[in-house]
Amino acid sequence: MFKLVYAYKSTRISGAYLYFPEKDHFDSLPQTLREQFAEPVFVMAIVAAKHKLLTGVAMEVIQKHLSEVGYYFYIPPPIKTPLPLRKAGF
Repeated sequence: MFKLVYAYKSTRISGAYLYFPEKDHFDSLPQTLREQFAEPVFVMAIVAAKHKLLTGVAMEVIQKHLSEVGYYFYIPPPIKTPLPLRKAGF
């Protein structure tokens, strides 16, 4: 298990984050994802042991991805907008 997880936000995809086991180490990132994500902006180092969830995902899942794949990509689910209100009589 990694002690620190490094978070980077996308400059192109709103709400998208990449998590890595090492700071500024992007070698494991596929070229297509690198192009879609654009330039990663460092956000913070996270002490993994202090968090059970990160962006709604179990830290165990993120840690497993970091070990097996070398990164974890998070993109938020689409926002569900409520139906617009209708005036009475329509």
